[in-house]
Amino acid sequence: MPNAPWSTSEPPRAASVRANLLALGASEGLARAAQLLTLGILARALGQEGMGVVGTAWAVFQLAVPFVQYAPELIGTREVARGVDARLAFTEVTGVKLLIALLCSLPIAVGALVLLAADPPSRLQVAAQIPVLFAAALSGVWVFRGQRRLWAYAVVRIIGSAILLLGLIALLQVAPAPWVVPVAETLTALVAAAIAFVVIIGREAPGVLAELAAYGRGVRQHAAEAIQFGLGTFFAAAMWSTPMLVARPFLDPGEQGQLAAAIRLILAISSLFQLALQVFHPVLAHRYAHDRAAARRLASALVVQVFAMAIPITLAVIALAPWIVRMLLGSEFDEAADVLVALAPTLIPTAVSAVFGYALLADGRYRLYVVICAGGAAASAIGSAIAFYLLPDPEAAAVLAPVMVLIGLTQVVAAWRLDLVSFADMTLRQLAPSRIRQMLKER
Repeated sequence: MPNAPWSTSEPPRAASVRANLLALGASEGLARAAQLLTLGILARALGQEGMGVVGTAWAVFQLAVPFVQYAPELIGTREVARGVDARLAFTEVTGVKLLIALLCSLPIAVGALVLLAADPPSRLQVAAQIPVLFAAALSGVWVFRGQRRLWAYAVVRIIGSAILLLGLIALLQVAPAPWVVPVAETLTALVAAAIAFVVIIGREAPGVLAELAAYGRGVRQHAAEAIQFGLGTFFAAAMWSTPMLVARPFLDPGEQGQLAAAIRLILAISSLFQLALQVFHPVLAHRYAHDRAAARRLASALVVQVFAMAIPITLAVIALAPWIVRMLLGSEFDEAADVLVALAPTLIPTAVSAVFGYALLADGRYRLYVVICAGGAAASAIGSAIAFYLLPDPEAAAVLAPVMVLIGLTQVVAAWRLDLVSFADMTLRQLAPSRIRQMLKER
């Protein structure tokens, strides 16, 4: 990023990975638990057809989130980790996010009007998700990750998760309809944004905003970078959104609800692997910039450890799928257990490829990341279209497993060519308790 609008300082004092994992584990663990509870509440309150409507809107919304949230926040996190002033970084990235939210909301609104003309409930639901983009754009919680103040991040996330869950329960009591979901999400995002603003900016807001106004060019430059970066995460999200969207002509509303519920469950489970990777991302970014050999060794250890964790989790999901679905979603969604089993094999390649993806991003290889993810999104769309045409059943989503394997293999080749990972260090020794203890002391 250009340094014109930002002053640089010494990198923030870093806590150990162990402390950060505890903080992130507390916040994200509770957030995932709240997410699963939310899914169960929605399934019981809205039924299969209602979940189909919510799932369609989520699929569309996930295509915009990479541009509005993930890309600018990861770029800002990287810069704060490198020593950029946090207050100015927050202000400029927020400006970038709001600009991109405006640009994204227009095609979403047009697409909802044109493509969902025959489905008024889904059209309304997609339109109702647009305010969530602007509320998410205002949130500066990401700054805490860049500063490695993971306990501050944890507190805001826990508060947000509690507000979302309680607010959703209250709203569903008043109006058990799909549109209450984006209303609750918008309110939660605004509360989190307000808390982060007070902590990060506080009384210095006028000075920070005035300095930012003198560097409008910087916002445009960073917006261009965020859009380029966002293309990669857009295509990564599209791998999971396209099956839901492509399947609509082939499935009845109840089957759409089963597919939406199963995909959300798989995404919730796979996001558990992101806990460690979110902690290690600033460490990788710093090491690729200053000590590439150490970065390669750390990335190799993460690959081995994530792979080892993914296998038993996948087997557990396959074995416990009926119980998981019945407990979380209710008996109406019993058939979704078969869909969950069909999707479970995606967990292993998704988890492993995530490590390689974080390595590419930490090293600033945005263009290559975009190309790989674009290929994965195209493969997901084509594979899903063929699979649902040949087998008009939610279980056809199993086509995502070979797609994820293909993406993982492509990233392995890229990591090898760019020397991002030490393949010689990918041994069982990385699973030794001493090695794990050493990693937990990283800063």
